[in-house]
Amino acid sequence: MDIQGHIIDVWIGKTSKEHPIITIYDPEGKYYSLLPLVSERGVQVIDTTRELIHHREAACDYWMNELAQNEDARLLIYRKSAVPKDKERVYDYIWMCYDKNDFKKSIDTLSLEKDLNYTVSLSLSSYQLIFAYRDRETEITRYVYSNLTKSFCVYA
Repeated sequence: MDIQGHIIDVWIGKTSKEHPIITIYDPEGKYYSLLPLVSERGVQVIDTTRELIHHREAACDYWMNELAQNEDARLLIYRKSAVPKDKERVYDYIWMCYDKNDFKKSIDTLSLEKDLNYTVSLSLSSYQLIFAYRDRETEITRYVYSNLTKSFCVYA
């Protein structure tokens, strides 16, 4: 057996029915060439070096569907970058809004925190609320849009 086969045997040997997932942290990329060989052995390989969010979702799908139904299934997650120590700040956040009825006004930044805690001081109007979060590792930004209407109410 060659060294590559031995390394793969060690990796697969660390998995079991109770622990079917192994994560390989390889910051220098020394073992990247082994991934196709691992896949040939019937192990699902998730390579997170590109499209991190997409591959995290793929790993979750495999875990929820295949691993839950097939006790012989195995999953290897390959990472070149370390898991951030501060899990809460894996993303950069920004909350913005603009007046839908007055496009001459600029977009206002409301917060740079994950959770919006904002006392509404906007004038009466309809606004587009935008939440954007950027993955620091992949630099992919996602946007979530909501409508916000500030109106006048009289309670009797």
